[in-house]
Amino acid sequence: MPWWPGRRPNVNDKYHGLGTRSVSSKGQPEGLLTRADLDIIESSRREFELAAEKKWKRRYYNRGHILSVVKHMPYVRECLKAGKLPHGIPKKVMATVFALHLV
Repeated sequence: MPWWPGRRPNVNDKYHGLGTRSVSSKGQPEGLLTRADLDIIESSRREFELAAEKKWKRRYYNRGHILSVVKHMPYVRECLKAGKLPHGIPKKVMATVFALHLV
């Protein structure tokens, strides 16, 4: 749509006449994927997942964060023993409590 005086310009007007329907993604290689390509993709995905799992297991917590967890633990244990969810506890603290199996 053209712009004329008195009409508020729309930031998307510049895209109306471009004809972008026939544009294809550059990420997809030409032709169908071969079995070798699929194997390479699968192995790289497996390597990435293993590295992510190793990193997750290797996490370190700084002293201040551990002190915060220790501070909140009596209330967390009391609530979970009563079958309630603890309120007012930071998400990071609760994530650490469950990650380290403290309850």
